[in-house]
Amino acid sequence: MAVIVPYLEIHIISLAKVYTSSRVIQRITVPESVRPFLSNVLILKWSPEAMLPHDSDANTASNLILGTTWLLLSDGNRVVALSIELNESGLAADDIHRGNEVPADILADFELGSQYGKITLVDFVFSHRHALILFETGSHASVISLTKFQRDDVLNTKFPDSKSFAQSQSGRYFSLLTRSNGQDYVSIFAPSDDTLDQAVTFNPKTLDAQGMRWSPSGQPLLVVWDSATYGVKLSFFTALGHHLRHLDLASPPIDLQAASPFDDNLGVTKLDWLQRRGRTFLAVACGQTRALIYEQQSQATVSREVSFRSSC
Repeated sequence: MAVIVPYLEIHIISLAKVYTSSRVIQRITVPESVRPFLSNVLILKWSPEAMLPHDSDANTASNLILGTTWLLLSDGNRVVALSIELNESGLAADDIHRGNEVPADILADFELGSQYGKITLVDFVFSHRHALILFETGSHASVISLTKFQRDDVLNTKFPDSKSFAQSQSGRYFSLLTRSNGQDYVSIFAPSDDTLDQAVTFNPKTLDAQGMRWSPSGQPLLVVWDSATYGVKLSFFTALGHHLRHLDLASPPIDLQAASPFDDNLGVTKLDWLQRRGRTFLAVACGQTRALIYEQQSQATVSREVSFRSSC
């Protein structure tokens, strides 16, 4: 866990003994130019992976380098990316409340101003080499390279928060939900030298899309759902934007012989996709008293497993 100490440093805290105690294993000292910024940070994100050391000679008996990780920080107007070297020496620190001091390097520092409103979302995409930024005005999203001078803007994001953004389990793909000329659009991005040129953009045929999720199974499968106002409507797509109509769920449900658990006037209010013990499930809430659980048996089948109605 990372905790910001205003004006000076970031503490990396071990939660290995969370039930009995916690300990600071490293104190990340940031450059002076960033220290005043720390007290106003609203968003902190870890990179999804650590870069392992290439030089085996760098590891010694007293200092085992675990790898290099990156952090994204934002105060709503500025985005700073830091590189931090994690090592095992902090685990043996004499003072468990202070840890070992480690300097951080600035990888990127973007002063984006406030002309588009506050930054509402910052996250790593394509593993750790790019950052996605959303703004409260919803005017656009920015994809910024953290390793070279490159910025791509995607116009007209539909929502100024995570409802417009979804990332695949592997980190290879991410998608953005936009709206223009009264139509919803989904853009799917994959790593490339030119982010925008390689994007796949399509109309999901929704009237008022409310969100999207990637399958946690690792398959490049995306579900997009429409507003509850228009009944239940779930549409499935591949990473290339191909519509898998045989997977779609709508009112009435695909199992016409079963009693319909849907109310035609009430659609999806919440949705989540999860994986447990090698099985992939899609949980769908319809209002406050009804929920459905589907099992994704393969990319060709989604079957209803459980439906129930709350008595409250």
